[in-house]
Amino acid sequence: MNLVRKIKALYSKEDKRYGNKDKMITAEKRCRNSKDLMDEIASLRNLEVAFKQEYKNTPAQNRDNKDIAVFKNEYDRKIRILAQELQKGLYKTSSVKYFRLYPKKRKIALITFKDRIVQRAVFNVIRPGLEKILSDSCYAFRLNGSVQEAQKRALQLINTYPVGIKADIKDFFDSIPHKRLIFVLKQYIPCKRTIKLLQILIKQGDKRKGILQGSCLSPLLSNIYLTHFDKQISKKQHYFRYCDDLLLLTNSKHKAKNILNYMKSVLKKDYGLTINNEKTYVFDIYQGFSFLGVFFRKERT
Repeated sequence: MNLVRKIKALYSKEDKRYGNKDKMITAEKRCRNSKDLMDEIASLRNLEVAFKQEYKNTPAQNRDNKDIAVFKNEYDRKIRILAQELQKGLYKTSSVKYFRLYPKKRKIALITFKDRIVQRAVFNVIRPGLEKILSDSCYAFRLNGSVQEAQKRALQLINTYPVGIKADIKDFFDSIPHKRLIFVLKQYIPCKRTIKLLQILIKQGDKRKGILQGSCLSPLLSNIYLTHFDKQISKKQHYFRYCDDLLLLTNSKHKAKNILNYMKSVLKKDYGLTINNEKTYVFDIYQGFSFLGVFFRKERT
């Protein structure tokens, strides 16, 4: 079954599951009222909040940069023009600059202050609805998730299961195919104007694949992209993911190897992603494993 059919099947199940209004929104209202999303994104109130957040997130020594200073000094005019551009579908992104973050040599994007405001404005509106859709096995960039929560969960499970898989997705953010990502987003955000804006933002760095590291929007998009995968693997054993780090605990090496092969196949075929073999292995709980900067091992009694 290809990705399109898998996702459609998943949504059909979710719509039945979330028929209770207290648990989640229906298919027609996945991200609040989907027809009003763009109006909310482009509202002066939302843009003002986004401006304040991004200005606050800017280091004090960088607030005198030309594009930030100009936007601040001409705030009323600039924010109204930006609102009109978004409402009329005239908004265009600026060019992106990059720098390397060592020691992992990650390529971090530097986007203009105006583009940061737009990304934050979109993020603020779509996050609440999308957050409810994410799998409980996803811990990164969540409202109630953290490195510590993922490590705590791992510590609990090593007392129950003797074998596990530690896996890493190779160049995760840089490898996400745009076409597949946009298809997934359309299932959750039926608002056509919002999808069009997201397409513009997603294609800002590259025209075919990859999402910008350093953008407030990219972590949310990466989580949504792997939501179906997370739910699918969680059905097999105790699995959780923190960004590109995957951990699964089970009861035999044979089963672990089969699941790992399955994960590799699904990620490559359905998501265009590759497991980093150098950082991926099946382990015995008494030998230990590294996860999110901590080494875990169960002592023999």
